[in-house]
Amino acid sequence: MGRSTVDSIMSVRALTTGDAVIRGRVVVIANAFNSLPWSCIGAALRHHEVHPTSVA
Repeated sequence: MGRSTVDSIMSVRALTTGDAVIRGRVVVIANAFNSLPWSCIGAALRHHEVHPTSVA
């Protein structure tokens, strides 16, 4: 049985909480949020100060 989008998001959040530093990882969200406007995704990435070169 496949995992839900929420399960996947929670897994990523678990990896990125606390003092952990993760480098060299990519999260592909193109098909995970088909109903979420890209403008919202971009706004969230800017809010969380994701470096612009990390956003394709």
